Amino acid sequence: MPEYVSYFVEDPRQISALLSVAAVWLGLAAVGSSIGGRDIDKPIFPLLGWAAVVVVYTVFGTLTDIAFTSIGVVLGVTALISGLAYLRRDILLIDPAFLRMLLFAAPLLLLVSAMQGSQWDEFSHWLLGQKYLLNVDRFPGEGHPRSSASFPAYPYAWQLLSYLAARLQGGVAENAGSLLNLLLLMSLGLMAVRRGLFL
Repeated sequence: MPEYVSYFVEDPRQISALLSVAAVWLGLAAVGSSIGGRDIDKPIFPLLGWAAVVVVYTVFGTLTDIAFTSIGVVLGVTALISGLAYLRRDILLIDPAFLRMLLFAAPLLLLVSAMQGSQWDEFSHWLLGQKYLLNVDRFPGEGHPRSSASFPAYPYAWQLLSYLAARLQGGVAENAGSLLNLLLLMSLGLMAVRRGLFL
């Protein structure tokens, strides 16, 4: 059995990557729960939270000089308060069907957690953008160091999530984007099935 597990787990950083991405996803769900209310399907909560995070970072990251880490701490506290308020009503923050999907997808998530940057766009843009956000703690712009990413003015909505996971992990998280992609696909897949889009 240990030999079989070794096929999936090569580096202890896989576990920290999974935990940091899970924390980001839970935080997004918690923020989204305070926006969506009870009438919104739970798989949509992380998407609502993602939208809120992007709006906050865009407004404060472009109109003020507040460091991204400080914004992240405030968002983290907000997520914690929102999540606890939701749990106090004895309501699960994550849909039970999504939790079952996570269980079935565990081998895939473990495999993806072992991925490293390998594609041209990762090396030319995505990882460089994430590294810039980590090092400079702000968006590229006037008065800030020049970004070496191919498209420094490209929207940062996706990289903000990778940035948050990397900040929790303590360094560049090459696999955060892939893991977040899987969670996003699972959420959208669950919504598609529930709404009968495959019938």
